[in-house]
Amino acid sequence: MEIDPQKQYILYKKYLKEAKELSEKYFKKTIWVTRSDAMETLKISSKSTLQKMRDNNQIVYSKVSTKIILYDLDSIKDYIERNSNRKWAKNL
Repeated sequence: MEIDPQKQYILYKKYLKEAKELSEKYFKKTIWVTRSDAMETLKISSKSTLQKMRDNNQIVYSKVSTKIILYDLDSIKDYIERNSNRKWAKNL
């Protein structure tokens, strides 16, 4: 049985579209930021506060080397959202 090349192309394009959608859904790209960017986003000025947040697993980080630590920007945004007062404001 032979498939018409035009139908085969349409099926191929449909497959690629579905594969792309699934990839975007299940494999999000992690954006890593430096200590200074993390502190700026969190509006903190103390390195020890950032250290405590790491120690308490409040934000996701990656220790690239002994002196380089990168922070997951989405986890910082999630932390801010979890600790916002929006929940209270919604009840008004």
